[in-house]
Amino acid sequence: MPLPTTPGNPKFIAPLPVWVKRLLIRWAGRPWINPWLVRAFTLLKPLTPPHLLHRIPVTGEVWIPLPGGRRVGVCSDGEDQIAAMLHWGGWEGFEGETFRVFEALLPHVGVVLDLGANTGWYALAAGTADPARRVYAFEPVPAIFQRLTANIRLNGLTNVTAVAAAAAEREGEGVILLPDGSFLPTSATLEPDHLRAIHRRIRAETPIPLTTVDAFLAQREGESEGAAANELPMLIKIDVEGAEPRVLRGALRTLDRRAPLLVCEVLPGAGAAIAEALAGRDYLFYHLRPEGAVERRALVGDPAMHWLNWLLVPRRRREETRRALAAAGIPMDPAAEYSYSI
Repeated sequence: MPLPTTPGNPKFIAPLPVWVKRLLIRWAGRPWINPWLVRAFTLLKPLTPPHLLHRIPVTGEVWIPLPGGRRVGVCSDGEDQIAAMLHWGGWEGFEGETFRVFEALLPHVGVVLDLGANTGWYALAAGTADPARRVYAFEPVPAIFQRLTANIRLNGLTNVTAVAAAAAEREGEGVILLPDGSFLPTSATLEPDHLRAIHRRIRAETPIPLTTVDAFLAQREGESEGAAANELPMLIKIDVEGAEPRVLRGALRTLDRRAPLLVCEVLPGAGAAIAEALAGRDYLFYHLRPEGAVERRALVGDPAMHWLNWLLVPRRRREETRRALAAAGIPMDPAAEYSYSI
């Protein structure tokens, strides 16, 4: 989930030196400063461009009202930019065009896998919507995993399981690359080429455990929760910074047996590899944009890196998905050609 610091993004901000940004964030996040800073920018909110406002850190508990009356809370010490975006923009402030589709699909699924969960926004929303739903949030970066588990506790969720591993094409060990930056990383990746593509330097390399979706579900649902769990409709969100084809190659049995709905990030240049991993499984491709889910004949990442997420739907689940989105007022358009101009 590259945030608005990527060259080519229309909201790109020419970066200050990293040490300057870290100093400013630490200063702004101090408990005797941050409340006053937040109050000041709350007054200035109508005059402040959203992409600048979203970079104002917030500390403490941030509670976000969702449609339908429930709330989701996240903790922040000032280094969580997603928490800041949610505080200043509400649920629409972070991937709003994707989140409304995710919310519309939740009543129709019994199991959610959030692969690349970061601090857990999507997993928390899935867990709070239905205490009977099983939610598995995968986050391999140790510092972020601690925030994820803290957020699960904050919301009192017993149906959300945090998994300290990366989903990939094999089980074992791997190395995740952490980009240089001032906030908690949102672009940590198994793919070195990804950081080069978004013009980020590698700050650290961290050994992590790897698993596959197939192996994880075989153990978790096959042994622990019984065969009935294997019949529940499934939604998988994949946001793993260029490693999406690896995830899918490790989920082929699940794709064949469960035909899950997929909400998947598609970065520029990655669409063909993702489509190849899905070959022969009759998935339809819908680009998630403010106007709705727009059907496309091919997966093509947005070169401006503005609308990165796609809904991938097995053909046999197209009509039920269309009805679910229509009930939430989200059109699912037939295949159409359009430009990427914003």
